[in-house]
Amino acid sequence: MITLGNHRGSAYRIRVHEDGTADDRLPNQSFRQVTSVTDRMSPQQASRIARKLAGWSITGTILDKTSRVQKKVATDWHQLVGAQSVEEITPSRWRMYTDTDRDRLKIPFGHELKTGNVMYLDIKEGAEFGAGPHGMLIGTTGSGKSEFLRTLILSLVAMTHPDQVNLLLTDFKGGSTFLGMEKLPHTAAVVTNMAEEAELVSRMGEVLTGELDRRQSILRQAGMKVGAAGALSGVAEYEKYRERGADLPPLPTLFVVVDEFAELLQSHPDFIGLFDRICRVGRSLRVHLLLATQSLQTGGVRIDKLEPNLTYRIALRTTSSHESKAVIGTPEAQYITNKESGVGFLRVGMEDPVKFSTFYISGPYMPPAAGVETNGEAGGPGQQTTRQAARIHRFTAAPVLEEAPTP
Repeated sequence: MITLGNHRGSAYRIRVHEDGTADDRLPNQSFRQVTSVTDRMSPQQASRIARKLAGWSITGTILDKTSRVQKKVATDWHQLVGAQSVEEITPSRWRMYTDTDRDRLKIPFGHELKTGNVMYLDIKEGAEFGAGPHGMLIGTTGSGKSEFLRTLILSLVAMTHPDQVNLLLTDFKGGSTFLGMEKLPHTAAVVTNMAEEAELVSRMGEVLTGELDRRQSILRQAGMKVGAAGALSGVAEYEKYRERGADLPPLPTLFVVVDEFAELLQSHPDFIGLFDRICRVGRSLRVHLLLATQSLQTGGVRIDKLEPNLTYRIALRTTSSHESKAVIGTPEAQYITNKESGVGFLRVGMEDPVKFSTFYISGPYMPPAAGVETNGEAGGPGQQTTRQAARIHRFTAAPVLEEAPTP
């Protein structure tokens, strides 16, 4: 039996019988006979054919030799945000970016597997050389979706002042993805467990609707204050007046992350209208939306009208080629193995998907020992050098007492 694909129901299989006959089975179909007698070849011939086929991916595109061996870059997460240790990541490192700074809202989250280069998700507008303000993330159970979201959020807040970005984090199923993030000064709200507490759903809808209305009101008032002909066109114009010295309070970008949005739409289909409004007006109001899900099963609620505004797509491992194609345009995400947690593809606009591996930040942290330095270069090897060789002391364990010693 020869199987192509990782999942039982969606795999393509070829079955060879003892008499030399063979049949195949397309995904989710029954076996059919494809030839009466199989071709016979020696092991040497089979080896030569296998070597010639090794340079091709399952989608039929030829692979560059460098991509066949995926690099493992040792750069730690804290190095990527400019620190030599986690202890250095403090409020003193927060930056206030100018509005034209290319690094504003440019979030490091992992490495490209082909080159080892640092991967960024730039959630600025395309006109500002970003990937766009709104996107979608899909990843089945065990794919590393929660870890990706945690990495993305922590990278953003580690480098950016709360006056420039705020967070609204929601999890319909009440998981632990955003556990502890309510303590961040950037966080406006964390709403979880909505599947069991229906009033939280309506409350979140009211909060988001109110925030969109509030920002539009602020732009109208700011227009009158600076002597403009009417309301300011958006937060970009608002920031220009602030940088010129206008007495206007900060208006941070609001990054809205909705985990398990497909299940939310199954239970509350009216939310599609709110998501559509955010996608349409959020660009100028700087309310950015990331919709994350394990599956695209939305209970019949059509999300196609959102898709033109979802300019970046991320696919970790999916359960079917259909879902992979729906998100990134290729079936590649289905063929990510169970052992590749945190591996996925990022597609921006009409560009080809780029394969990456996200950082794992939920493991135990080992602070550097005294006398140990890290190079601290983002994208570098992250190697450690010691000023002095370690000193090893021999010791002998004390004997184990069968009875407690008398005092």
